Amino acid sequence: MGELVRRKGVVITLFASVDTILRRTSGNNRRPLLKGDDPEARIRELMKKREQAYLQAGIAVYTDGRSLQQLCVIVERVYEREVRAALKGPGKRRD
Repeated sequence: MGELVRRKGVVITLFASVDTILRRTSGNNRRPLLKGDDPEARIRELMKKREQAYLQAGIAVYTDGRSLQQLCVIVERVYEREVRAALKGPGKRRD
């Protein structure tokens, strides 16, 4: 599935460390997968389970220590680079 998605568009996966995810999601009651006695263990479990699929899906951007504004700039630049490469023709796209 990752290959099909990549052929149809630009896929950018945002990654964060367990500590960052825990900090960002603590106190959020709308995260049913993180409810329970040990949300940190659950985050680690979910990350391990999903990591390969996410890495195969496209381009990884690490979010730790970056503001929303910085991430928007990074994602925009990556997107523009990938679109320019795609417009140049087959075999020119960087993976």
